[in-house]
Amino acid sequence: MSYKSASIQNSRGGSLTFSNTENKEFVTLNTYEGSNVTLSKVGVSTFSPNNHQKNVSNDDFESISNDKSVFVGGKKFDRINSDYSIVIGDSIAFHTDAYELWNEKFTQLAVANAQPNTKKPATPIVPGVPPAAIPQFFPNTPNLNISNPALTELQKNIKDGKVLNDLTIPKMKIDLKSKPNLKTIQDFAQKAVKKAINDKVNDIVKFKDSVVNSVKNLPNLADKLQVKSPSTQGGNYPLNTSKESLPDLITKTQEELIPIEANLGDGGSMNVNVARNVRWVVGAAVNNNPQANVDMVGKQTPAAVVVTGDGSTTAVTGTPQVNEIDNHSMFPCGTFTLEIGNGFNVKTGGGGISLVTSGSMNIASDTVLKIGGLQTVVGSKDVIIKGDTNVSIESPNLNLTSENQILVNGNLGVNSNLLLKGGGYVNGELYVNHITAPREIQQTLVGFTKEGAFGFLRAGAKISGFLTLNNVTCTTNGGTGTVNSITIIRQPFTIELDQQSNLAVELTPHGHEFPNIPLTLSESAGGVSAQGALRSAAGGLNANSPASASGIVNGNKFPKQPVSPNSLISNNSSQSVNVTGV
Repeated sequence: MSYKSASIQNSRGGSLTFSNTENKEFVTLNTYEGSNVTLSKVGVSTFSPNNHQKNVSNDDFESISNDKSVFVGGKKFDRINSDYSIVIGDSIAFHTDAYELWNEKFTQLAVANAQPNTKKPATPIVPGVPPAAIPQFFPNTPNLNISNPALTELQKNIKDGKVLNDLTIPKMKIDLKSKPNLKTIQDFAQKAVKKAINDKVNDIVKFKDSVVNSVKNLPNLADKLQVKSPSTQGGNYPLNTSKESLPDLITKTQEELIPIEANLGDGGSMNVNVARNVRWVVGAAVNNNPQANVDMVGKQTPAAVVVTGDGSTTAVTGTPQVNEIDNHSMFPCGTFTLEIGNGFNVKTGGGGISLVTSGSMNIASDTVLKIGGLQTVVGSKDVIIKGDTNVSIESPNLNLTSENQILVNGNLGVNSNLLLKGGGYVNGELYVNHITAPREIQQTLVGFTKEGAFGFLRAGAKISGFLTLNNVTCTTNGGTGTVNSITIIRQPFTIELDQQSNLAVELTPHGHEFPNIPLTLSESAGGVSAQGALRSAAGGLNANSPASASGIVNGNKFPKQPVSPNSLISNNSSQSVNVTGV
């Protein structure tokens, strides 16, 4: 059978063209306005000079065995009344256990890589599994060669002479035949003292018992003062040599993964390039219902230590109490969920990232959560930072600023120095090893008892004065005979003691000047105790401003001079006794 090379059927509405050229056969349907459909060996070509509309009353199926490209010169609008699903990846990936097999084989390498570099106890963190339910690496490894740094610091301070301790110094025996000089005696004494110190601190068990005994009523603190450190840090653990074979295990695992990866299917990735902006609107309505309620003063929070005349106390304040409400789980729309099997990376330019929600926000990690920037600002009506085991804040410069008092609930330990620009109040006992302060000249009280002030005469003391004798009869010879007369004799005398006397001599009421640290003593007055007066004065520290120090005032430290004591001996003008050398 033979065919014409081409045949055309024309009409006003269009034409139908058949081409029978060998290996180039085609059929083309043309319209009057220029639309055409060409069916050929190469493919199907459709051209529309205006619009192209497709209306399918039921389902529409399209299967493409290879690639598909769509070019839209203007805008594209997809209107879907029901759900929209996109599945990317070889269908094998969703109907095979190849990915699970790959992960199972890789887990062997991942666990080996999670081991510590040394043979010390450690627990791998598996997402979604509590650490207590996961077996440890090297669980039976002892806590090796780790001295408790708390005891080590005490030992070092004692050895360096930074701590005053009562030490039992053994009796020293010096061989006089060796003719020791002052230097040899000093060296010998230093060795004895050093030995006593070493004997004290080297018996670590007894030393620990001595330290722990001082805090035996505080079990949480006593547990931290054991011989061995409660931490494994710094321990002399052997290297985990099994990690040296990790490169070989990586190579072996890769070889085992190759046949599994052959069953993972082709493709499975999605690349979207947008020249300008992307805007997603999820939900036909916005859930603007209340998601929490708040009582702005519903939580009682310690605010400050306040000093009053009746004592010091911890003042409280009202802070916000926020209660979450579940008004979102039943909302019919507006939920956007991403389930990502491995990593989620977002990188933006100068516009940054803004996450704003009218509900709660949870950011959590099973391992490490890092938040950083050139400047990090955390702000809220009520900020709570809580660590189950530890909270560390480290910075070359750390500032805590508050319009009110900064309150520390619990003991405050300072490893280095404590510097105060203002004043300080201590409600309890103050323990210090030494005080350095400007000198103030103070004075003892004038008279200590109502009976007066007395002193004993020491050897070498001199008593001088005048002895007055009244009604003395004198006999004189002269003239015609003896004449008797009555007169008064006033005779000076001096007595010097050759030994200590047990005779107490009353002293003129007086005070002694002595140097001391500057201080002010409070006194009971107006029905207020001395302690109450002290606390009332310290109440000025409640203000959030530095307090200035009082100036140096030399003299008696009591605001009122005490009454002078009554003398046991009346002052008589005929008696005059001066005591020197007392």
